Amino acid sequence: MSNPHFQLKLKRRIFNDAFYPLLKSKKRYNILFGGSNSGKSHFIAQMLLIKLLTEPEHRMLITRKVKNTLRLSAFQLIKDYVYRWKLDDIININKADMTITCEDLNASINFVGLDDTGKLMSIEGITQIWVEEAHQITQEDFEELNRRLRGKTKHLKQIWMSFNPVNQQLWQKRYFIDSADDSIRAKTLVHHSTILDNKFAPAEDLETLQLLRGTARKVFLEGQFGVPDQLILTAISNADQFPETKTKYYGIDFGFIAPMTLVETALKERTIYMQEHYYKTHTNIDDLIAFMDSNLDKRSSILIADSEDPAAIAQIKQAGYIVQGANKYKNSVVSSLKWMQQYDIKIVDDSPNLRKELSMLSWYKDKKTGLITEVVDDNGFDHAIDAARYVCLNVFMKQKISISFA
Repeated sequence: MSNPHFQLKLKRRIFNDAFYPLLKSKKRYNILFGGSNSGKSHFIAQMLLIKLLTEPEHRMLITRKVKNTLRLSAFQLIKDYVYRWKLDDIININKADMTITCEDLNASINFVGLDDTGKLMSIEGITQIWVEEAHQITQEDFEELNRRLRGKTKHLKQIWMSFNPVNQQLWQKRYFIDSADDSIRAKTLVHHSTILDNKFAPAEDLETLQLLRGTARKVFLEGQFGVPDQLILTAISNADQFPETKTKYYGIDFGFIAPMTLVETALKERTIYMQEHYYKTHTNIDDLIAFMDSNLDKRSSILIADSEDPAAIAQIKQAGYIVQGANKYKNSVVSSLKWMQQYDIKIVDDSPNLRKELSMLSWYKDKKTGLITEVVDDNGFDHAIDAARYVCLNVFMKQKISISFA
């Protein structure tokens, strides 16, 4: 692949075979859905970067529901490819404005959240749009983006969407995948993938997904649309920032093959705020402590950790943190979730795994009677929720708790 200024040579082996044919897509709407770590985002990032380097005067837009979440997702991903392909001498990365440009070709990639309406409206001549985590946007959001993709340009105008099929009721399923509208179907490419289509996926990632059960397994391992019978927490919305509090509460759920999580949780009036800070598999307590040392204030932080691992709690305490094992009791999971149902829940910024877990959290449906029970569907995908729940259970529900000082 080349242009008059430089030559870009890429081997086919850098692409996953399942996605390579999509480089030639001429469809206006390109819907990439499926399981976790299937390579959807990596392919779209590669494809847009190639267009930036080979097709003059592109104006590309990468967006998702909340602007702040772009920095550590799509923006970081494309930056990684710029450096991996050794393109930083011909591509300019503006970290403050979140733009990536090739001045030789007068082409750019702009990263704008749907919550930044002013900046979104200021970008003229858009040629390509990538909606990351598209399950979070509404049909009205899409229609506005589709209107932005207008005017005369040199290039085929396209919208790319990537998402996990977290719910059977997603509008994308009705509008694109199952569409009965011949005009929409003629302009749409639908692509399904799972981690098995990603030759670059680490073996431990597949191992982690294989631990999932129920709806979570169907969505994130098999890439099929989930059908949660009865979602438990539904009053969920976004928050721009975490409220200022004198004391900061963090929940910890331990894991290794399953993720280890650290979630900050606050209660203000009738709203529970949550923010995911740490969510990693194949990591240990030393790694978590190193992260906390760099990001938490020991003097104002109180940690409520999974009481099933007293050795880990002791290690965190030895590192100088105020930490307490969660006080669990019979039916504490159900009682804490029913207590949380009374409140609005706001998720702050970069909490992708927490959002996905909440979208899967449902009551179990009895297979014989078809009745919804008050038993939580144990899908193995609740690690960030558990971390937040420990704080609610042991602090906000006013249960007695003794705080240990190191």
